[in-house]
Amino acid sequence: MGGDPLQPFAGTGVFISDGKGNLRGHETANFDGHACDYKIKGTYTIEADGSGSNAINFFDGGPGCQDGSYTQSFQVVDDGDLVLLSNTNSPDVGTEHWYRTHSGRR
Repeated sequence: MGGDPLQPFAGTGVFISDGKGNLRGHETANFDGHACDYKIKGTYTIEADGSGSNAINFFDGGPGCQDGSYTQSFQVVDDGDLVLLSNTNSPDVGTEHWYRTHSGRR
C-alpha cells in the first residue's frame, strides 16, 4: 500500500473502538501472496448520523512486511452492527465491511 502499484489484497482482523475516538487491534493481511500479521492503532471521529472517518497505523507485521497507514470515510448502519468503509488515500482504492461481534451479550 502507500504508493506502490496496485496489487491484490485481502485481510481479516479485529478492530476495537473505545468510544472515545481511539482504535486498536490486529489484522492479518495478504499482499499479493505475502501474509503479514499487523498490530493496529488509530483514531476515529463519528457524527450523530453515523458518518465518520478514521486514520489507521499498521505495524509489526513480521519479516518482509512494511509498516504503513491509511485513512477512510465510513458509515455505521444496521443499528451499529455493520460499518461500510472506503479508503480515502489517493491513489489507493479499497472498500471494507466491519461487522460487530458479540460476546454472548446483547
